[in-house]
Amino acid sequence: MIKLLNIPNYIHNSVLIWRPHPLLSAFIRQRYPWFLGYYEDLVRRMGTTEYASVIYDDTPDYFPALIAADVYIGYGTSLGRAALVSGKPIMLLGSRLSHDSLVPAEAFYYVGEERWVERLASLAEGDDPKTAIRKGCLRGIYNNIDGTSGQKIL
Repeated sequence: MIKLLNIPNYIHNSVLIWRPHPLLSAFIRQRYPWFLGYYEDLVRRMGTTEYASVIYDDTPDYFPALIAADVYIGYGTSLGRAALVSGKPIMLLGSRLSHDSLVPAEAFYYVGEERWVERLASLAEGDDPKTAIRKGCLRGIYNNIDGTSGQKIL
């Protein structure tokens, strides 16, 4: 997590929007109470000192953050699927997808791969060689992602 929060320190002119899972604090409190103080201190430091370029976003609506982001970094959660439909480049934290995923693993980039920070910087600049793979697989998964669903219903 610290590596990720320091991305703006490695990539010039970048900002990270950190949207922790809404239940993360409760999970830490219940399962790892000795870690809660560290986590709360980390949250307090967002936007200051070494985390000056990190925006802590715990608002209920993820959509503004998704629209503002150039790249999604995270897991294949509901927010990850929204990023997939949005066409944004996706860098996954997990090393593999679930066995029943309809999206091929080669459609994504992965944190931890060799030179992943450099790849992240190039993705933010618009260099995304895997765009066609992701868009191609979407046609077989989602219907009416071209914005015509309302027209078809009418």
